[in-house]
Amino acid sequence: CDTFEYIIDEMQKRAPHYEKLCTYRLLGLLSEIERAVAEKSEKKPQSFSRIAKAVQYMNRYYNEDTSLEDFAKMCNMSKYHFLRTFLQITGKSPIEYRNDIRLSHAAEMLTEERLSVEEVGATVGYSSASYFSSAFKKKFSVSPKQYQKNIPYFPAHLSYVHPQESVKTYLKLTDEPFQFHQTTKWR
Repeated sequence: CDTFEYIIDEMQKRAPHYEKLCTYRLLGLLSEIERAVAEKSEKKPQSFSRIAKAVQYMNRYYNEDTSLEDFAKMCNMSKYHFLRTFLQITGKSPIEYRNDIRLSHAAEMLTEERLSVEEVGATVGYSSASYFSSAFKKKFSVSPKQYQKNIPYFPAHLSYVHPQESVKTYLKLTDEPFQFHQTTKWR
């Protein structure tokens, strides 16, 4: 870059006022970088508000089998752009995110309702009881049946981070109001 070469040359020559000239050149470069970042970040709120639609939908209709294509259409994005943007904002794929919501509802149902593990899995959107059990165990390190039997002995968090926390952090950057449907009620 010419700016760095100029700064290095000035520092080697040590001509009068070289420090000021180097500082001004460096400040100019930093200002250009800051301007480019600001222009790029102006585009993000639109992506955040679009992804927010999918997040709200997932929170409300977590038990439905909505496809990636449907989420992308809902957000007026291509499937690949939606996937890339959703992953960038939430840190998870849409399916992982929805599964986290499903599993948090399942944990809540296992504590509050006397349904069988199969009924809970079906209620939160899993068509296979074995897939539900393996996903639950992977997330909480305990099977749904063990969880249901030993509820008083498990700490409330079970190493679970609410899937919406990362989205909340990013969406605070926008001016648009955004409401999350609370999915867990730990006692």
